[in-house]
Amino acid sequence: MGVLIMRKDGKYSPDNRYEAKLTSVAHARFDIRPRRLLSREDAAFYIGVSPTTFDRLVADGRMPKSCQVYSRVLWDIHKLDIAVDLISDPEEATSGREIEL
Repeated sequence: MGVLIMRKDGKYSPDNRYEAKLTSVAHARFDIRPRRLLSREDAAFYIGVSPTTFDRLVADGRMPKSCQVYSRVLWDIHKLDIAVDLISDPEEATSGREIEL
């Protein structure tokens, strides 16, 4: 349902600026099909950080490295779970230990 706005001439017209439009990224976030390998954006969303923060976590060894399937760069969801378990433990998070997965 659109929003009606009053024009200068006193008549109403629909204003479609407020209607939700799904983008491919927004749609992918609500995709609930089970997957074992995730893209960079989906992996970042899965652990609850931005893609840039996810890149920093991978670079400093707190998140696992990616694997490549043909031209796709993907992360194993099981390795992400292990990495998050290690980060969520305060002793592990402050030790600076790299994850060997």
